[in-house]
Amino acid sequence: MSPKQEESNPLMVQFLCETEVNYKPSDLAIDQSELYFSAEESQPGRNTEVKRNSRWCWVVLVAGFLTLSVLDGVGYSFGVLLDPLVAELGVGRGGISIVGSLQTGVYSISGLIASKATSRYGTRKVCSFGNIIAALGLILSSFSWDLPSLLLTYSVITGVGFGFMYIPAIVAVAEHFTERRSLALGICVCGTGIGTFVVAPLEAVILSSMGWRWTLVVLSGMCIICLACSATMSPVQNEDEEDGSTPIFYPGTKNRSLLQQVGCCILGEELFYHPNLPTFLIVALADVLGTLALFVPFTYLPELAESTGILPTQAAFLISAIGIASSVGRILSGWIDDQPWSNPILLTGLVILGAAFQPVFLTWCSGYASFLVFSCLYGLFTGVWIAACSPILLSILSLHLLPPAFGLMTAIQGLAALLGSPIAGLAVDYFQSSRIALLLSTVCLSCSTSVFMLAYIQDRRTKHRMRYQEIL
Repeated sequence: MSPKQEESNPLMVQFLCETEVNYKPSDLAIDQSELYFSAEESQPGRNTEVKRNSRWCWVVLVAGFLTLSVLDGVGYSFGVLLDPLVAELGVGRGGISIVGSLQTGVYSISGLIASKATSRYGTRKVCSFGNIIAALGLILSSFSWDLPSLLLTYSVITGVGFGFMYIPAIVAVAEHFTERRSLALGICVCGTGIGTFVVAPLEAVILSSMGWRWTLVVLSGMCIICLACSATMSPVQNEDEEDGSTPIFYPGTKNRSLLQQVGCCILGEELFYHPNLPTFLIVALADVLGTLALFVPFTYLPELAESTGILPTQAAFLISAIGIASSVGRILSGWIDDQPWSNPILLTGLVILGAAFQPVFLTWCSGYASFLVFSCLYGLFTGVWIAACSPILLSILSLHLLPPAFGLMTAIQGLAALLGSPIAGLAVDYFQSSRIALLLSTVCLSCSTSVFMLAYIQDRRTKHRMRYQEIL
């Protein structure tokens, strides 16, 4: 109907006038529970308090960095406590080693629950809860008298606390930044390497003077101090931002198949029905293949270096060199991902391809200088890959879906990391050579690169189809 026809129609004029006069904002109130529509404008527990990209966002970045430094520093330095625990509890090194491995597994799997809690209650409450649980677990573990009690307190309770600290720390940084977000996330995840570098020698000093029980109490105090970090994770103002979000329509619960119900239970409704879900699943598969190989060189590189006549202290420093180079790679990854020409999926596939060559080169090394160069290159490439995880999820999904997607990725990464080294160990025992572990690492990384390339192609097709549908 043309404007002139509307003006000439007295019924239409009367309708428009009455609509304008009787309009009330409350008339637009919608019962969210009766709509099957993914609306990202309202999120429980996230009040408008702090603007994005304000000066406060840098405080949140420091808080996230320190949180990751503490939780990963404590987790990755468990080897410092290995000998005292073996001596006092009367358990073999294999049994005590399970304590650290189980904590890593619980820490990763609990990310699934932590991600849902973060979406519902916000980053501040969830991270604070994680700090308290982790501190409680460490205090209780200081009273352990046998292996089962240590597994319950240090592995399970503390592991759950670390999982509830990790997810909100990452999500809080992503929420507070829109400009230079990838760089901020890259700096944040550097806390893992810095924490390991600082906490391990600190544990050794406390252990030598106070014993392992008081060492655990001090570590518990560090988690309590991190409550100040979680307190800085303020809710952000819900400003209008193009974060790649897409309206998602999905059927009611009565019209879903069994597969859809299971998928919604695991992934959540919005993630399961997101048009880019296939890309996310391909990325998850590629990440699993890569993570299977990620930590293998950490385990078998020192032994390989010593077999060529390198001193044990120099061989141990190769692991530190990988960690330092990884921190540089994470910051570099954040800077690259912030560039308008960058695609984080393509970047990840390329750097994993670069990382895949390094284990092979390491098997050919005969001098310390060559070992050091290729170790640093491996750390640099894998650091870029690790820091690109969150930018990938933000690119293919949205900021609103980062908590559930990142929680799922963390869980499968943890399981893959737990399986990688034992599988490589079986290969080493069968072939009686540590070189086979590094070659197996190259194979897994190469497969991961191929799958990431498939994810890149799928992502381009999906986004092209979505743009075409918007035009129509």
